[in-house]
Amino acid sequence: MTKSTVKTAFTILTSFVVLGAVWASRNTPVPVHSHTEARDTETGVKIARRMQKWVCTFCGWVYDPEVGVPDEGISPGTDFMDLPLDFVCPVSGHPWDDFEIL
Repeated sequence: MTKSTVKTAFTILTSFVVLGAVWASRNTPVPVHSHTEARDTETGVKIARRMQKWVCTFCGWVYDPEVGVPDEGISPGTDFMDLPLDFVCPVSGHPWDDFEIL
């Protein structure tokens, strides 16, 4: 095996590891604050469902997937889990991981 082949294989493997970590972090359930919401039976955290509203825990701004954020290039019908990884609250500037399900 040549150095070039090893380097290419390492680059591909590293990419899969990084992408897997990003995917896992985006699909981590959000802690629940209400006993009326669906919970994971093992961890007790709230289960994210598609097309739910999310609130910025810093400023209270609500992301509504039916509305999107047209000023930021997010079209109506875009689920929160499909937002770009660099999405930030348009009011406070906090990242998507500072949001909770309403």
